[in-house]
Amino acid sequence: MRVNLTHHEYTRVAQRAANCKGQTLGNTIGAAVYLASMSTTDDGSRSFSAALAQEEARLSAEYPKSEDIPTCMSHLDEFFRCHALGPQFKAVYRHGTLAVCQPKFEEFKFCLSIKMLEPEERRKAWIRRRAEWWASRRIGQSSEDVWEIRAEPLQNFPPPPMLSPDPVPENTTA
Repeated sequence: MRVNLTHHEYTRVAQRAANCKGQTLGNTIGAAVYLASMSTTDDGSRSFSAALAQEEARLSAEYPKSEDIPTCMSHLDEFFRCHALGPQFKAVYRHGTLAVCQPKFEEFKFCLSIKMLEPEERRKAWIRRRAEWWASRRIGQSSEDVWEIRAEPLQNFPPPPMLSPDPVPENTTA
């Protein structure tokens, strides 16, 4: 299997793998390469189901107990933090628009909807939802996907050196 990774993808996967609890640096790099390589097939296409399975496995290792998943209160805090002045200024500066906080509210509502489940069922439901989100991010387009790979080099590149009609003498005095 051939690994097709951009620097951004490798860095992102390595950072996420480093967040796994109990990982050494060697295991982290190995996990990053494994996660990245498994989301790309031999022909370069990406498989959502493979990415989803990998994300579920990673999140299950990262959040082994039901107490490890975020609480509904932490989701509500994230929603209110999104509406604060600092993040809104940052969003206007970076993107030219106000920050969209609706996904954070959706996370809070989802947390409320699974609150009555048994702790292990709640953990599995949260992991499944989070894995779907990460898998769609891995498979989907990135804001850094602005270049296309050339199949062949440009014609007449680099251009031939330009010859100046009046060469400048090296030792000139004014």
